[in-house]
Amino acid sequence: MAFVVKPHRPRRAALLRLLMAVLWLASMGGAYYYGRVDLERQLYAKTTENESLYRRVGEATETNREQTAQMAILERTAQIDHAAKAQVLEQLKAERGQNAELQERVSFYESIISPDEGKSGLGIYSFEVTQAAQELYHFKMVLIQAGKNANLARGRANIAVEGILDGRGKRLELSEIQVPGGKAPDYNFRYFQEITGSIRLPRGFVPREVVVTLVNNRGRGKAPVKQYDWSEIKV
Repeated sequence: MAFVVKPHRPRRAALLRLLMAVLWLASMGGAYYYGRVDLERQLYAKTTENESLYRRVGEATETNREQTAQMAILERTAQIDHAAKAQVLEQLKAERGQNAELQERVSFYESIISPDEGKSGLGIYSFEVTQAAQELYHFKMVLIQAGKNANLARGRANIAVEGILDGRGKRLELSEIQVPGGKAPDYNFRYFQEITGSIRLPRGFVPREVVVTLVNNRGRGKAPVKQYDWSEIKV
């Protein structure tokens, strides 16, 4: 039996262990350094990216603020334009109404001062009725004396309403339908006069026509008579 004798070298083993420890520490240090460098690089990249995002958000916010302000100005301008347009239209409407009223007055005075041929003397210029309740109506008529006539016109206007009641024709005189306390439609004027009053029609009565007859107090001359379709004079 043979024995092998190995030399005992404790220093070499300790040195080897020390070298391995150094290498391990070096590798750990390198890994830590590399990780730290990589982390700093990523952090720098994120910081740069965030700064870019913040800058873009700031720019977008400023743009949005400007657009909002511009939109508010446009909306206000549109409101002003709309209000101005409405005001102009209202003014034009009022002016048209005034012009129509003036034209009607001119026509009215011309019919008195310079009547058409054959239309001089006493006459009925207009007649209209306005419904106030279910059977209650107000009427207004304008009488004129056209031409160069210095005499006063005096008399009474006889008013009658013709229509249908219970399926039959019916004529109602003013005395039958005039509201209590109403004034008699007498006239006394030189150029023109407006006469107003109120009538109450029987329930179920369907008016068709109004007949107005002017009777002067002198009892001379032909009494002017005018017939009006109810649907045309109701306003």
